[in-house]
Amino acid sequence: MHAGAGDLDGPGRERGYFVAPTVGTAPHDSDLWRVEHFLPFVLVGAVDSLEEALARANDTDYGLTAGFYGDPQEAEA
Repeated sequence: MHAGAGDLDGPGRERGYFVAPTVGTAPHDSDLWRVEHFLPFVLVGAVDSLEEALARANDTDYGLTAGFYGDPQEAEA
């Protein structure tokens, strides 16, 4: 499932490939979670605990970025 996506065209975009920002979901075992995309693309997914979220965020071969959205008290822990 995704929202956004699609090619962008118009003035100033005659050369190159331009992609609209995209938010998507994927099964946790998908390679989409582990590879760099080099475009405005983010996956979101539910987890059962902060520990699981951190483990999944760190389960990559590269230093990818990750975000945390949740309870402020958990973020301080």
